[in-house]
Amino acid sequence: MTKKNKDVPRRVQKVIYQEAGSACSFCGERTVSALEVHHIEPRADGGENEPENLILVCSTCHSKITAGEISLSEILKAKLRLQRGVTVQPTKGGAPSNVIHLDRSSNTGVIANSFTANLLTIRTPRRSVKVQPPSGTIAADRDKRNYAKYLIDRYQTLCATFLADRRCVSCPVEWI
Repeated sequence: MTKKNKDVPRRVQKVIYQEAGSACSFCGERTVSALEVHHIEPRADGGENEPENLILVCSTCHSKITAGEISLSEILKAKLRLQRGVTVQPTKGGAPSNVIHLDRSSNTGVIANSFTANLLTIRTPRRSVKVQPPSGTIAADRDKRNYAKYLIDRYQTLCATFLADRRCVSCPVEWI
C-alpha cells in the first residue's frame, strides 16, 4: 500500500497525459499549464496513484468536479472513453483557454477556478497598462517612494565607486 501523501510519479503522469492526448478530458483544454491530474477515487478514501484511478482535467473542470458540478458517473464515462482511445475535441473555435494572453491591444482570457464571471477583457490603446500601487504601501506614498528611490540611487553610486576601486572600504578583501 502506498503512502497517502506521496505525489503521482512522473511515469504515471506521462501515461495519463498520453491517454488524454494532453487535453482536458471534459472540455478539450490544451494549455499544459492549466492541466491537472485528478484522482477519481480520492486519496483520502484510499485511492491509489494508478493510471486506472487518474484522469487529466484542466483547473476549471477540476474545480467543477470538486464542487460537484461534474458527477462521478460523468468522470467514469470520460475515463472509459479515454481508455478506448477517444479523446475530447475542443469546440469550434477552441475551448476557452485558462491562460490570459497579453500580446494584443485587446487582451482576453478565462480565469481558472472561477464559477461565475470568468471572462476578463482588458482594452487599451497602449502596449502597457499603468497599475496604481496598493494603498498603504511605500510605493503609494510619494515622499516614501522618493526617499526609497534616493536610497537605491545612493547605494548604486556607492557600489559603482567600490567596483571602480575594486575594493570595499568596509572589508580588506579585494573584489574580483
